[in-house]
Amino acid sequence: MVDKNQFSVSVREIRDSLDYERGVAPLISKVIETEDRLHVLVPDRAEKSLLLGPGGRVVAKLSEVFGTPITVHSNCELLLRERQLRLTFQRIGKLLSDSSPNQKPILQQLRLDIEKEMEYPRRQIDMRKEDTGTIVAVAFSGGVDSGAALYWATRQTRSVISLTADLGCQVMGNPEKRAIRYISENLEISQYFIDASSNLEKIFEGAIKEKLHPCGRCHRTLMESIRNSARDLGVDLLLTGELLPTGRQSIELMDDLMIIHLPATLSLSKYRTRKISSCLGMKHKQERFGCRLLSRCHQKGWKMIGPSIYRVLRETEAGILSTGQSLQQIKNILGPSLECLKKRNRAKNDC
Repeated sequence: MVDKNQFSVSVREIRDSLDYERGVAPLISKVIETEDRLHVLVPDRAEKSLLLGPGGRVVAKLSEVFGTPITVHSNCELLLRERQLRLTFQRIGKLLSDSSPNQKPILQQLRLDIEKEMEYPRRQIDMRKEDTGTIVAVAFSGGVDSGAALYWATRQTRSVISLTADLGCQVMGNPEKRAIRYISENLEISQYFIDASSNLEKIFEGAIKEKLHPCGRCHRTLMESIRNSARDLGVDLLLTGELLPTGRQSIELMDDLMIIHLPATLSLSKYRTRKISSCLGMKHKQERFGCRLLSRCHQKGWKMIGPSIYRVLRETEAGILSTGQSLQQIKNILGPSLECLKKRNRAKNDC
């Protein structure tokens, strides 16, 4: 068992060996061991920055010394997350009395999971298999966030329906569809692809010709298709993989349809959704930011690039993305534009 004094000594030794003199040695509030890593708690962002070190070098060395991955949390981050979870907990309490017999067991389970998550990293959801008998639809795009929602749903009930909006090959290709079918078959759940391609032409035209960022209109289109399909199937409970609408905004009621943005409801980070979705056998290769259409749009200049980077910054501010993950996503967004710029420069030089 690693105690905070032992850990603090190692921090000082590593900082000395790397000639890091900036600031004072970071203050370690607590060290918590879990089955797959050490969680180290420090008072605030500045202490966290010093513990990580430039480029994460200090914490990387610490990971080598203790022989396990290390995650650093500031107490400020954990307090904010706890506040978000309390708001969600209160929202569920108000919804329970008017919820349908199909919705109630899922809301009750969420309350139990939130109580555990409020003590994270000491406690967290354990994903034990249950069968509440509830019928749940999940908006599954094939990404890690909706994958986490799908896996959580399959741990609560056997009656899960996976709904995927198909906006055409400009957005989702056959390899992505095959991967979605494969996951659904392995889980032995129903999978529906909803044809929403008739709406793509306007979105495509607005994006390519008018330089209107497509994500907002595309999201509205696909969610409308999925909501309508859930209702057509007689389901009054829909889970999504949205991360940003935390607290009271994480659960919506649209007439008789309850929409639970599962990762936001549990205030999960991108790291946590990746870890949960890996239970589905999803391979976490370097993810493209957005769809194929968006990659093309990024070549059109700042009017397209700006809103995408703003999205990354919002998720970073919300604690969903680490700074390293944010940097990688921004590189991903800028990649096509930088490549186009290189080609133009080469063409000019050839002239």
